[in-house]
Amino acid sequence: MSSKITRGSFQLMKSMNRSTILNMIREEGPISRAEIAKRTSLTPPTVSNIVKELIETKFVVETNQGTSSGGRKPTFLEINADQFFTLGIDVGTTQMEFVVTNLRGELKDHYALAIPPAPSSQKILEIMEEGVRYLLDTSNTPPNSWESVSGCTEL
Repeated sequence: MSSKITRGSFQLMKSMNRSTILNMIREEGPISRAEIAKRTSLTPPTVSNIVKELIETKFVVETNQGTSSGGRKPTFLEINADQFFTLGIDVGTTQMEFVVTNLRGELKDHYALAIPPAPSSQKILEIMEEGVRYLLDTSNTPPNSWESVSGCTEL
């Protein structure tokens, strides 16, 4: 077996574990590292390493401490919902709507623009760019949270 396949398999497994942990925190948070390890059957060091990466990338934050059941008090983890935002665009026949949500899907901003009758493809793109620029310029969300998501400020 070549080392290239081994590295690819390790990266795939790490990515799958990361997704599992992140999804568990999203769905069940606040939740402790120990509870994640128990529910996923991942080892505590694996959970701790992945959680450390998620905290460093600001996807996850440590919140309060729980009550001890004989050992160290657990530190709970939650999704850092207002660190990153998503922008959605709904292109209708007469109107284009733009929404901004946080990672919990909570609406943070909304904007709509009219679409003229029989628009060209170029006109649709211009309206789309205008709406996105408007939200980037006027939104209540911090500018750095836009820039950290796939360079979306580079319109």
